[in-house]
Amino acid sequence: MKNSKADKNPQISQNEKKKKRKILLGTLILLAVLPLLVVAIGLIGFSIYSRGVEVNASLLPTATAVPTFYDRFSNKLSYAEDGFLSPDEITDNLKYAFISTEDKRFYSHKGYDIVRIGGAILSDIKAGKAKEGASTITQQLVKNTHLSHERTIERKIKEIALATKLEKQYSKDEILSMYLSVIYFGNGIYGAKQAAKFYFAKDIKDLSVAECATLAAIVKNPSKYSPNRDKDASISRRNLVIDKMCEQNYINLDAANIEKSKEIVLAQNDDVGLDEQLTEKDQKIYFDNVIQEVCSALNITKYQLFNSGYQIYTNYDAKIQKTLTSETAKEDEVDKIAIVLSNDGAVLAYASTLGFNPKRQIGSTIKPILYSTAFDQSILTLATPIVDEPIDYAGYSPKNFNDKYFGLTTVNDAIKKSMNSVAVKTVDYVGIDAFFDKVKEFGLSVDEADRNYALSLGATADGISPLELADAYSALANDGAYGKGGFVRFVVDDSKKIYSNENSKEQIIKKSTAQLVTKALVDTVKDGTAKTLSTLPFEIAAKTGTVERDDAKNSDVWCVSYNPDYTVLVWHGSDVGMDEKGGGLPTMSAKTIWQVLYELREKQAYENTFKSEFENDELKLADIDLYSTFRNQKITLATQNIPLEYRKQQYFANDYDGFSTESCFENIEDVEMSIKSDRRGVEIEFESEKIYEYDLYRTDLFGTRLIKHVDSESVDLADPNNIYDAKTSVKLTDNPWSFGRAVNYTLVVYLKNDPNIKNVSTKTVFVDTWF
Repeated sequence: MKNSKADKNPQISQNEKKKKRKILLGTLILLAVLPLLVVAIGLIGFSIYSRGVEVNASLLPTATAVPTFYDRFSNKLSYAEDGFLSPDEITDNLKYAFISTEDKRFYSHKGYDIVRIGGAILSDIKAGKAKEGASTITQQLVKNTHLSHERTIERKIKEIALATKLEKQYSKDEILSMYLSVIYFGNGIYGAKQAAKFYFAKDIKDLSVAECATLAAIVKNPSKYSPNRDKDASISRRNLVIDKMCEQNYINLDAANIEKSKEIVLAQNDDVGLDEQLTEKDQKIYFDNVIQEVCSALNITKYQLFNSGYQIYTNYDAKIQKTLTSETAKEDEVDKIAIVLSNDGAVLAYASTLGFNPKRQIGSTIKPILYSTAFDQSILTLATPIVDEPIDYAGYSPKNFNDKYFGLTTVNDAIKKSMNSVAVKTVDYVGIDAFFDKVKEFGLSVDEADRNYALSLGATADGISPLELADAYSALANDGAYGKGGFVRFVVDDSKKIYSNENSKEQIIKKSTAQLVTKALVDTVKDGTAKTLSTLPFEIAAKTGTVERDDAKNSDVWCVSYNPDYTVLVWHGSDVGMDEKGGGLPTMSAKTIWQVLYELREKQAYENTFKSEFENDELKLADIDLYSTFRNQKITLATQNIPLEYRKQQYFANDYDGFSTESCFENIEDVEMSIKSDRRGVEIEFESEKIYEYDLYRTDLFGTRLIKHVDSESVDLADPNNIYDAKTSVKLTDNPWSFGRAVNYTLVVYLKNDPNIKNVSTKTVFVDTWF
């Protein structure tokens, strides 16, 4: 074997080894320095980026000058959105419960926790996806007050930059107090102070270790760990918090075991005092809306508002609120909402067990808007005949309540009996697009996905807010003028009005249309689905609505009612279903609310309310010939010959001119008479109607004689089908004396009780044999 060149020259071999060692050393140095270089470059970039990011103090919950609230009579209210938790109010138990689980190095980091970030990165690498948030308490405060909740690298960098600056401007205790004032605890509750009151009916200072740990447990996932949703899950998470407090030496093991053994005792949130001053919880939904309206009108944040010192004059009425709170607090497993809206645009009271302005399916309460669309286009009137029957529109085939159908009926009766098939037919008449657009004009938040036949029965993708529905019905009470109800009258700052709610309204349907719908809904109270309200001593219009689940239980039950002065909405519902059928219980609650409103009418503040009846200046009253209307499918005016049982008064728009005068009581049409002859005799057939009498005469070899008299029974108006199916077939066989000659049959049809109104028709038959 030949020796290599390196073997022959040891000097060359040694140089190559030195060269390799230098390369290896350089590589190692580079690998060691590169991360530091990357970090240095990142820190320099982060430092430059941070210079352009500033903390906005007005977005932070410092509550330096809380606003003052006043009711509709300008009385100062004791209500205050006292959500701000000052550093002095934070107990050690509350502090350590949150720090131990949310940010254990809170008092040592500068706004972000590099150890936690590194751990989160490793966890994400193992999981193969972004899983850990690694946000400190300071970062969470920034995220809740300054940033959106989108998950991007840019937002995270900005979050860290703001957190760093926040740490330089505020103390740790101030940051913790602001954080505890803004975090979400479920059930529409923000801030630990409000959460302590809601869940335990306690002030922060009175909370036990277990209760503080429960609050800290909730914020991890309010929908999962709220004790009023899943107590077992809440206890499990609470005990984990207590364990962490023990691990970090905030409590000893014995104390931890004692606290973990405690049951969660929730506040009883259904007690309402007899006095007019309600609890803050009773008022919260109302004033959440007040705060939202002011912030929207003035384009400020909630935190800016609570640093403003504004004087906010609301439409709040404590007497009415007390009634609504009582009606929604009755013990059962059903959620409830009640709203009273003054038709001048003021929301007077609002109670809800379901939190802030939820959205629900509204069922048949949408039908007045549907018929408003048809009346506005002059497609239908209250007297228009229409068949209530099973339907199928491209596979959409909703049924009537209890599968009951009424046959040929009027639109007025279809409204008061809430016939589903007629509603779907009406959408077909007016067009889905026209109806959809009208629903939006009435202020209901519908989506493009709702542009279909199911909208006629109130089915929507996302549901409708009860406040929106109350506003829509108030538009009907206001002769078709729509305006969004307001919680606020005006806002004062430094003795100057800086906002005033003008309650402006827009005419969205004709006045006559609104008055027609109101007349139908007044009939709905008299003897329709809202009959429970019929004993009230004043005229009222109302509509009920139900939404049925697949298991035949109702998820939503409504009653929306109004008079010229007020609109009252009551809703009962449950996502797991209710045994309630129809709108009975909400209607009973509505009745109680109306009775209270009526009793308050004599007070100074309630004078000039409860007019005896609705205005109908855009309508005219006409006597309708119900029989002819149904028989001929034309709205026919009544004449003097029409019996009372077939006469019905109905309202029409003043400009309506589509009446027919072709009354069956004035002009009797020729009756089609079938005559056949064979060796067995002459077969005669014709149809009789209930309003006529019939005399059939035969003229043969021996002269003329009466061979048949028909006197139909009177129609039963309790069953409209008796009018629709008013004809009865009359058949007979006659044996004339003809001797091969022609035989004449004469049918005399005359009006019952008035033989002067008649029709005579004759037919001749040749008989080829004689009898």
